[in-house]
Amino acid sequence: MIDASGSFDPDGQIVSVTWNWGDGAIETLEAPAGLTVEHSYFCLDLNGCNGIDDDSDGATDEVGTFGCDESHRITLLVEDNDGATAVDTIGVSFCAFLAISSEPGNGAVDVDTLTTAIRVHLSRAVDPATLDPGDFALTGAGDVPVPGSVFVEDGGKTLTFTPAGPLAPSTLHTIKLGPALSSLFGPGFDQAPCVAGSSPYAAVFTTRGPPPP
Repeated sequence: MIDASGSFDPDGQIVSVTWNWGDGAIETLEAPAGLTVEHSYFCLDLNGCNGIDDDSDGATDEVGTFGCDESHRITLLVEDNDGATAVDTIGVSFCAFLAISSEPGNGAVDVDTLTTAIRVHLSRAVDPATLDPGDFALTGAGDVPVPGSVFVEDGGKTLTFTPAGPLAPSTLHTIKLGPALSSLFGPGFDQAPCVAGSSPYAAVFTTRGPPPP
């Protein structure tokens, strides 16, 4: 629900309103009923959590205590009985909670077996209370878990796995992040927010071979 019923014309009467919802939908309604409306967006998204000025208004991180820019910018145009118009805008954010990238990157090869930090960067800060051992895993050959420990960095927006020892050489490793995670403030983890259900995250990398004798 968005309420623009406080809009008024000091020397006339608002007769129509046009809402541009920023997702391609535009609707023109009669006033005053059209000043208070509802609109449904298709799904959560990554816009607003990527540090980019997605709505092209010249600023980022201006909406939301936890650093979200707008996912969409709503524009309201009102017209009075004399044909005069006025425009106002507001940003809204529907930022999903998902993994943005990993270190090593997905598909990386020749990764040092002595790598001491495997990281996953998130769109939102994770709730540490939901970070169980099974929610972040690194597996090696045969999908066997690699021993190690997990902790949070960057205010909760980075999960870091520290292996207990050197990684196996010439081995395909998989970074896994389970859907049971919750953000500190907001939705639960879902790597495919526009698809029904909660999807996990996975990324792979291959370690370099052993040194020649």
